[in-house]
Amino acid sequence: SRYACMPIYKLLGAARERVPAYKNIGGTTIDDLVASAHQVKELGFKGCKDHSYRGVAGNTELAKALREAMGDDFLLFHDPVESYTYIEAVQIGRQLEKYNYQWIEEPLQDYDITGLQKLCDSLDLPVMTLEWIGYIGGQPYQTAPYIALGAVDIVRQRGVGITGSVKQAQLAESFGIQVHGGDPHTILACTNDPVHEAMGVFPRPPDEELNCLGTTVVEDGYMSIAWRPVRPAEPDWDQISRDAITIV
Repeated sequence: SRYACMPIYKLLGAARERVPAYKNIGGTTIDDLVASAHQVKELGFKGCKDHSYRGVAGNTELAKALREAMGDDFLLFHDPVESYTYIEAVQIGRQLEKYNYQWIEEPLQDYDITGLQKLCDSLDLPVMTLEWIGYIGGQPYQTAPYIALGAVDIVRQRGVGITGSVKQAQLAESFGIQVHGGDPHTILACTNDPVHEAMGVFPRPPDEELNCLGTTVVEDGYMSIAWRPVRPAEPDWDQISRDAITIV
């Protein structure tokens, strides 16, 4: 990237220059979560994700409240962090379909590959998984059996670096499957990672603070990478030689 004087996503092909961004919401009550979603929308984000443990009935109530409050065009995502049984996941998945959710993330334990296979067959709502398998290592290679068995609709990327996430995204793309959660450079380089999970608003820095490596920007509801072609200064080898203790 430094040698070519352009950011990594450009070197990887730059499928697009920006993608929609969403933000996580939090709160103790459903009213708190709805208020948090309003704050996210006011910041310009295109959607929000909850990590609610209210069970099927409680999370159905939450989904209804969020959709009614946020309108039809706001993206909604649900991540129960592997807390459902298979039956519960089917029940809540069918409710989320009614409220036009984008996906259900990590509904079952990642290790429950047969349960995930049945769940993907049972729901029209996309099922995202593989976050925790990815976290402990083995990605992108552990992705292959899940895809082959139809046990994943969207591959959750985590802890695989830029090279690993590109391999994983290309593997998924060959089966017509989306991925999510990659490095910002990977997201912009690949065509099948359609939305960015943002941790906050990050306005574009002044041009004088930018370089060829790029800075992740999240503003107006989109993630992009701001950069300018400033070639890094060459090291002062004479000074380095004078300061060196030992030259090998």
